[in-house]
Amino acid sequence: LQYTGSKEMSSTLKLAEGLGIKLDEIDILRLLLTMRYNGFGSGVYLHFAMFNHDDDCNCVKFVPEGKNNIDASISDRGQNYSEVRTTRFVKRGTPLTLHYLDPRELSHASRRYHLWDQHRFDIGGTMEEPYASLIEMELVNEEFPKSEKDRQDHHRITYLIETTLKELEQQCSEVKLAWSLMMSTKNETSDEALVLFEQCKALEMAADEMIRASKSKLGNEWHLLLIRCCRLHLDAAEILLRMGESMSPGLTSRQQIDVMLKFAVSCHFLLPLQVKYLGSCHPDVARTNYDLALAINALLSRSPKSLFESKDFFSSFGKCQRMEADCLREHRRIDALYPRNTQQSLKSSEKIDNNKKEGKNIEISM
Repeated sequence: LQYTGSKEMSSTLKLAEGLGIKLDEIDILRLLLTMRYNGFGSGVYLHFAMFNHDDDCNCVKFVPEGKNNIDASISDRGQNYSEVRTTRFVKRGTPLTLHYLDPRELSHASRRYHLWDQHRFDIGGTMEEPYASLIEMELVNEEFPKSEKDRQDHHRITYLIETTLKELEQQCSEVKLAWSLMMSTKNETSDEALVLFEQCKALEMAADEMIRASKSKLGNEWHLLLIRCCRLHLDAAEILLRMGESMSPGLTSRQQIDVMLKFAVSCHFLLPLQVKYLGSCHPDVARTNYDLALAINALLSRSPKSLFESKDFFSSFGKCQRMEADCLREHRRIDALYPRNTQQSLKSSEKIDNNKKEGKNIEISM
């Protein structure tokens, strides 16, 4: 009710009156509450608002490819819809659910606080059935952390890790955007690009160290926050390798191999975490399988000895080749579950339905 009687409320009422729209304060407050408690980051959706939250949700919300891609064509970026897909087999009668928070990989204490603050429901201070399988991914030094719905403990280990992750993720997004703009304007050899390149190298090293430090602080190699730590490192390493190929001077051959090795190790560590937390058919799992396969392939062609000597699971050509093949197979399997021609399929379906209706009408008239 903070807007009642405020200048903003008065201005809104006058604007509505000028447009010939009959509104009172209750109407506006109802709209604000609808946006706060039923909206997503990209807007308010009639059908998406019907989905309930679940910590172990069976659906994922998509923004079609190209929507936020700076390199996509204008027509691709003009897509004005989102999609919801199931991420596992769902029995008839089972509710379809989404995860309301982004990123999804937040500690239980943070999820509890944000869901209460943003949506006004409390998930409670414990995790019981049907979430028992995920409890292991919440433990910090073998204990389930205490929490409150309306207050964050700023000294909690998971809070400190999440705060650092948020800062580094923001830096990574800024580096990606800046590099994309430099590439589009052919400005990748400027002094600004060299400064950005150094920032990216520091970011990749910080993200790699973040994984090790978080493992130590959490005392749990299965903690869900390590998913974000690994994903951050993969994103930073990927953009660093791209910049290193375009810059002059860029990364030396030895530096490229070292980054690729760390990339492959992060992928290998991340994959079972994602499968446990998201399920074996989630699109994020497909992406990590593909990333790992590409990393193994690149290292086998450029420096197989370095790969074999890095970790036991990469210790022979046979192991690496089998792992690469398995990852590609899993990527293709999962990718096939999420077709990208949704609009075309819907139009084809609509055309078939219309033809059926027309045929039915003709049959009746005869």
